[in-house]
Amino acid sequence: MGAKEYNIKRAVTMGGPYTIIGTVPATNYTDKALVNGVGYYYVISSVGATKESENSDEAFGVAGSSIRT
Repeated sequence: MGAKEYNIKRAVTMGGPYTIIGTVPATNYTDKALVNGVGYYYVISSVGATKESENSDEAFGVAGSSIRT
């Protein structure tokens, strides 16, 4: 069985700690609670009927900028 939903997690430092900022049934999410010029680190995990996966690889972006990794 596939994932039922996804936990979206964010941190302001590389490697966390991460805070769950959303749980969604699809693989897209818009984070609107940001401060321009601040860098954010994101990971996601999939949640099935009985357990949560490991976190994804980390992604980085700067709010209000086109900088992404």
